[in-house]
Amino acid sequence: MSKTIKAADLRAQVARIIAAAGSSAEEARTVADNLVLANLSGHDSHGVGMLPRYVDAVLEGGLTPNATLQVRMDIGTMLGLDAARGYGQRLGRGLVPGSRRAVRCWAVQPRCRWLPKDSAIKRKKAQQGPE
Repeated sequence: MSKTIKAADLRAQVARIIAAAGSSAEEARTVADNLVLANLSGHDSHGVGMLPRYVDAVLEGGLTPNATLQVRMDIGTMLGLDAARGYGQRLGRGLVPGSRRAVRCWAVQPRCRWLPKDSAIKRKKAQQGPE
């Protein structure tokens, strides 16, 4: 016997489970929205069927609710980020602003003035003097 659940009700149920596993309400909504969207898009292997694995991963320490995206390296042309074992559905959004800045700065304007404070490139430019 099959049972049809409205998408909004499924999102709410999934969000409650994610929140019970330790996520903030915002993170729980984001993850739930993504999982339900995957099912609605026909990608069932990436949908709510992942929920038991997510809960297990939190309990095992392999998934960290409310993790913060950390910048590990930023030299303008290369950006190294650490998602600290957090949910990709939320932390992946942090990749876009840094990537856009890098492209805008280096690909479009190769002589862009933005460089990290402690950049070896910036120190070398300072030693060379003004252009």
